[in-house]
Amino acid sequence: MDYTQGHRAAEIMERVGGSFERNLALTYYRADSVNAQRLRNAFPEIFEKYLQWYEDDLKKSAERNPIPNF
Repeated sequence: MDYTQGHRAAEIMERVGGSFERNLALTYYRADSVNAQRLRNAFPEIFEKYLQWYEDDLKKSAERNPIPNF
């Protein structure tokens, strides 16, 4: 998982996660690249779970609002 994917996961953590996940997201936002990697390595299952939610939400959004072909 790269920094951008971690940030996407953190966006969902902040919106729908419990207090631990919300605080983890805030910590991730404030971390430099080295510490952000440490957080992703320390809690891979959390980041992967919320990244999957982000991607699922993106797919649902695209299905509801498809881009027309011109």
